[in-house]
Amino acid sequence: MPYSAIRSLPIVLAVLVVSNLIFGIGVSQAQLPSEGLTIITLNGSADAFLLDLDLNVVRTYHGDGASGRSVYLLPDDSVLRPAFDPNGQFLFGGAGGRLQRVDVNDNVVWDYFFSTFDHQQHHDIEPLANGNMLVIAWERKTRAEAEALGRVTLAGEEMWPTLIVELEPVGTDGANVVWEWHLWDHIIQDTDPNLPNFGVVADHPELIDINLGTAANGSWDHANSIDYNPERDEIVLSCHRLNEVVVIDHSTTSAEAASHTGGNRGRGGDILYRWGNPANYQRPGARKLFGAHGANWVDQGRPGQGNIMVYNNGNRAGSTSDFSSAEELVPPVDANGDYVIDPGQSYGPAAPVWSYSDPATLYSPRFGSAERLPNGNTLISEGIGGYVFEVTLASQVVWEYQAATDVFATRRYSQDPPVPAFVQASQANWEFDHVELTWSTVREAPDLSARVFRAEEGLELRELQDVRVAREGSRYQLQDGTVERGRSYTYRVDLSERGISLGSFESRVRIPAIAFHLSKPAPNPFNPRATLMFEVAVAGPVQLQVFDLRGRVVRTLVDSFHEAGTFTAQWDGTDTGGLSVASGAYLFRLSAAGREQVTKGVLVQ
Repeated sequence: MPYSAIRSLPIVLAVLVVSNLIFGIGVSQAQLPSEGLTIITLNGSADAFLLDLDLNVVRTYHGDGASGRSVYLLPDDSVLRPAFDPNGQFLFGGAGGRLQRVDVNDNVVWDYFFSTFDHQQHHDIEPLANGNMLVIAWERKTRAEAEALGRVTLAGEEMWPTLIVELEPVGTDGANVVWEWHLWDHIIQDTDPNLPNFGVVADHPELIDINLGTAANGSWDHANSIDYNPERDEIVLSCHRLNEVVVIDHSTTSAEAASHTGGNRGRGGDILYRWGNPANYQRPGARKLFGAHGANWVDQGRPGQGNIMVYNNGNRAGSTSDFSSAEELVPPVDANGDYVIDPGQSYGPAAPVWSYSDPATLYSPRFGSAERLPNGNTLISEGIGGYVFEVTLASQVVWEYQAATDVFATRRYSQDPPVPAFVQASQANWEFDHVELTWSTVREAPDLSARVFRAEEGLELRELQDVRVAREGSRYQLQDGTVERGRSYTYRVDLSERGISLGSFESRVRIPAIAFHLSKPAPNPFNPRATLMFEVAVAGPVQLQVFDLRGRVVRTLVDSFHEAGTFTAQWDGTDTGGLSVASGAYLFRLSAAGREQVTKGVLVQ
């Protein structure tokens, strides 16, 4: 039976009895479970099964070999799963190494080994919309290699930093590596100035201190989950042994991912954001994660979209009363979408925007997951012990399942076939003197009508009048110059065509006060000249430079003392020697008062 037909199964939601609570027809949707099927793999089992809300198994997939922890349901009703490679060279918990796709008829239709002496897949994978997948792997480094880069003590003879690859499946048993990122390219050490990567750890939160942890049994950072944000083209990892969630840029090339420049954020493969343990980068602040699993972004269209969910294992050293929790983080980003960290401080937020814990019952020192569902509830997997449940934002359990043994992670999939969204992407950005709201649609709509609503943080939405929307093909743009500095705004746009509603979307933006800020080049693309505006909040040295995508300085536009205020600079498309440079994309980097901001422009000669 095709997955799209499962919605016809007799799943009754009108009256549901769970956890000794009765929910009737008159109860609001947020107090009911989110409709769908939950996919579960028991620890050590080769089988994955789909469970409906009445706890009926509606389909089972029988893979070849024990599961490598995670499993994903794909749009064609097949599943993608890592499996344990019995010949693998990395012997530690979570080892996989074999990747399989099992179709709806229970046939293994793709079987590929990402497992050699040098590397091996483990724990988790992430299917992408283009048919590729992101894969977490261990990468073997010897004691000699580690010591040559400043490692002082090591529990054994090896350490295994994380390797991430994007695989493109080929045929029934092959794959191409189309992108890769190595944690080993983004380390720092403060023990020996004669060795590479020497620096002050506290000055470089974008790098990982090579002397963190013990790397017992080889596994060092021990990334155990990976999730992809298509709106930002970024990856989030949960690193169990570092007690952190870590965000990196996926928009880079593999060469840029090995460097410190390039990509949408202009920082190459460096860490864009991290949260959970400020001591890792020697900044002040309380530790918030004690082990971490299942880090993932809240999907677009769900309450809290763009936030990060993580299962906090709560395995506190020396404690006799540990407990776990599900945490929802709001990453601190500025008007350009860049992650913000103040000099000398740790990354925010100071506390989760939402969390769930039950110290009397919820505790799993390993495994675990937390997923925000479309109705605002959260699906939580305790992991050790196999308790899976759904809880409302008010901490009310509305659905639960007790597995026969441990469960690494769970996910819920809609029972209805996916309906393509009319709006494919949207964002609101501060463009120095106005908010620019842009969106794209699945097709051109010349007769599209847009009602635009705006609200300051904490206030009600109010409709904006006399809004002018510009269209170029299926891309739309409007500008709002009536906002005030230092405030946050939410925009909602309702779209219709000849009186027929096509849906709506929301975007949020924070307007900086007079502070550190660099505009996009204008115009963009430009020929032959681009103008940039920048602000600095305090008097001091200011530097504005142009880089090519390989990280080489092309031209220094500003390198002088500036008072606090607003300034402009221009670039005429020439290098330091006054020669015209080639057409292409270039990066502009503003540096002042210990902060940096990068934006991108395209020169067309």
